Amino acid sequence: MSGDKNTVGNSGHTFKEGRTFTIMDKFRTTEKVVFVWSLRDLIQQGRELLGYEAEEEVWLVLEEDGTEVDEDEYLELLPERTALMLLVRNQLWSPTLTAQGCFFDNGSGFPSNQLAAALLNHLQRSNALQAKCSGNIEEDDFPVQLIQEDGVSQLKIQ
Repeated sequence: MSGDKNTVGNSGHTFKEGRTFTIMDKFRTTEKVVFVWSLRDLIQQGRELLGYEAEEEVWLVLEEDGTEVDEDEYLELLPERTALMLLVRNQLWSPTLTAQGCFFDNGSGFPSNQLAAALLNHLQRSNALQAKCSGNIEEDDFPVQLIQEDGVSQLKIQ
């Protein structure tokens, strides 16, 4: 998380033209469209619109895959209306999950076994990252198993 409140968006860079982005919270419950001139501007507006305190450490990621956005130049390359997620300290990006697709074919061409494997991989990486950050989580604290029976994949939390 290199993008803390003291470093992200402090370059003073501004875009040649203003840019429009969609910004949301971690749970994707609040989504706002913003028009900004820089990364600093985006973070400031995001804090206000999502109700984050000015002192809170935040970082910005792409909603679709969690890629950190911590430079104006990278932000400027993103297409208009790109969905971004403003996370506060200790929050990690996670994919959108629905009940459909976890245990059934979701009709989107993304088989449930791939979704289950991706989710398992994400949970294991998140667990490892949290363990490094806090030192309080043991590997067995969140045991997850991928079970495949009759072509159906399921995640089993023990």
